[in-house]
Amino acid sequence: MKLAICSLCLAFLLPSLTHAYFTTDQSALKVNDHTALYTITYKFGFEKRDLYMPITAVRDLSVDSDEFKLGYSLVNNGGATTSVGRITALALTDDPDVTIKDNRYFVPAGSAATFTLVAIVDLDQTEIDNHNLNLSLLVTNLPFLMVRKEDNLEILAHLNPSELQYYITPPVRF
Repeated sequence: MKLAICSLCLAFLLPSLTHAYFTTDQSALKVNDHTALYTITYKFGFEKRDLYMPITAVRDLSVDSDEFKLGYSLVNNGGATTSVGRITALALTDDPDVTIKDNRYFVPAGSAATFTLVAIVDLDQTEIDNHNLNLSLLVTNLPFLMVRKEDNLEILAHLNPSELQYYITPPVRF
């Protein structure tokens, strides 16, 4: 809770954002009877700070985690987290200004980049038969690292739960 409050305070005290940070699109596609493809697109960038964003995505990583990874959960019928299925996920970007440094995306100051969390969910037939599944993907942890250019000060922040509530896909019914 302290981390979320601290992150929120930092967000208000930091220099203005080039394009802020927000989710711009969410999608869900049932590929077949056992598989769904989910995407959540978001944009980040700062006017006067370099930015690092996570590439790696991990299931059920909480908002207060210290890991520099994007966390997500599969939620069923109104937001209850579920452990069904196997998920492969990764944050991607095709923005020409973005490079990879230290196993993280790097966005230079004065620019913004668009990222997309792509997740493929695969379910067993028994999971489908034993549950009434209406599944969405929700981002639960989205850290970012800002670097002040004048003194190289690193500031680690996270989106808070009230911001992350919009980082959810439409449901897919199995």
